[in-house]
Amino acid sequence: MKAIQNANGFRVGQAVRVLVPCIGDDHEGTEHHLPAGRHGTVEQIDEYPLPQGLAFTVYVPVDGERGITNVFDESDGHIRDFIEPETVAGSN
Repeated sequence: MKAIQNANGFRVGQAVRVLVPCIGDDHEGTEHHLPAGRHGTVEQIDEYPLPQGLAFTVYVPVDGERGITNVFDESDGHIRDFIEPETVAGSN
C-alpha cells in the first residue's frame, strides 16, 4: 500500500458529495444509515495492487460530534460513481 495525496481529480482534504447511501459505525459503535447526497471529506487515498487499485477513504459527518468513514476502491467501480467534488458557492 502506498499513500498518495491526489488521484482521479480528487485530493486529500477535499470536500465531496457522496452519490450513494453510506452505512457505518461511528466512534461509539452506533451504526448509521445515511442517504445519498451527504457531504463528506476525502480523508485518505491509498494505492493497492489490482484488483483493489486506488482506495478513497471518505469521512461523512453524522452530526457535530460523530461521523462514519466509507472506503471506495477500484474493485467497486470508478470513484466518480461514488463521489463528486463539492461545489463552493461563488466559484465556477
